[in-house]
Amino acid sequence: MARYLLVSLLVACSFSLQPTHAQSLPGQPNAGSARIVLSPAYPVPGDEVTAEFKAHMIDNATARVVWKQGGEVVQEAIGGMEYSFTADKIGTDINLEVTAYEEDGTVTRQTLQQEVGAVTIVWEANVYTPPFYQGRALHSPDSSVTLLALPSVANGGGGYLDTNELVFNWHLNGSTNPTQSGLGLRSIQTEAGTPFSALQASVQIARKDGVVIAIDHISIPITHPVVHFYESHPLRGLSLHSALGRSYTMQSAESALVAEPYFMNATTRTDPELSYEWRIGTQRVSTPGSIVLRPEGQGAGTARVSLEVTHEDAWHQRARAEGTVSFIARGGVESTETNPI
Repeated sequence: MARYLLVSLLVACSFSLQPTHAQSLPGQPNAGSARIVLSPAYPVPGDEVTAEFKAHMIDNATARVVWKQGGEVVQEAIGGMEYSFTADKIGTDINLEVTAYEEDGTVTRQTLQQEVGAVTIVWEANVYTPPFYQGRALHSPDSSVTLLALPSVANGGGGYLDTNELVFNWHLNGSTNPTQSGLGLRSIQTEAGTPFSALQASVQIARKDGVVIAIDHISIPITHPVVHFYESHPLRGLSLHSALGRSYTMQSAESALVAEPYFMNATTRTDPELSYEWRIGTQRVSTPGSIVLRPEGQGAGTARVSLEVTHEDAWHQRARAEGTVSFIARGGVESTETNPI
């Protein structure tokens, strides 16, 4: 009796150790690990979208694959594991169903429902640009950037959801910071990142229930600061509409050159954290932002003018400019340190 019980237990153990496999019964729908993958993953209106049916257990060469969109058959083909369509307007549902019929009678089916939305990231670096500058403040080494997400998510009533009803998940250089994600957090400010690498930023927007609607990604390149010379005329004042070239001819007995640094961590061009080092020929002049040139004597000549601007704290921010000044004089050009114009 004991021997019989022992043999029975061994048989039971051998049975329990047998591996199990999920099987599809002929004629029965099976999802298994099958899924529909969209490219792009979160289409915006007008995108050409490719839907791919990923199911490793299916023989792609022989399976008859039927795609439905919005409940209607849109494609039927042997091995047709991909289907392409154009994304419709904001708020439209992407409603897909795909069914694969194999020769042995196995049926594998999967569905996908997703809402069309959109989000766009706009940005501006927190750096100095001259008055009336109409371009974008560019990202320079050691500068921070303000990012703003502009979402478009339908509210179901013909309008769009308010940003306070959406969850914004921000990613910077591949990482997520909990303080930079949350309900209604459409704008964030980055810290100064790697000095010479582009800033990679993305935002994912979702409804309060966690359903993701749209995503956007941008790469913000590094731009090195530059400095340009401008003329300040005694009567016309400072001419910021046109920077002086590498050659400048003085038209009066006195001329003021004003330096405008672009894309440095400063609030004004005379910010105390900016250091200016001018050189007129071999003469060195340190003055914040501008110098006055006065020809002496009679005759004509030229003088080399150069400037280097550096930032005391942002070590990777520096800019240099140089040019040639032509004048009517005999004794050369005299430079005078002045108060900023």
